[in-house]
Amino acid sequence: MIRMYAAIIIPLIYLAILLVILASGYISKRSVISIIKENDSLKPTQVKSGIMIVNTVYYTIVMIIVLTVLAPFIIQWISFN
Repeated sequence: MIRMYAAIIIPLIYLAILLVILASGYISKRSVISIIKENDSLKPTQVKSGIMIVNTVYYTIVMIIVLTVLAPFIIQWISFN
């Protein structure tokens, strides 16, 4: 009985942690972008490049985290189907 609950609760905890990590990363990304936009010493092309770099780094990290966390669930789902 306890194993059944653990099999349900543990994946939900992992998904909750994943959502917290993604939300905090998104908040950090928005903060960095606003700092870049408010910087008066940068040219418009530098601002655009900086935003592109921040977005690229953020989405790369998101993909790595999502695939790392979801890989066991995907493998388990594929093996049962």
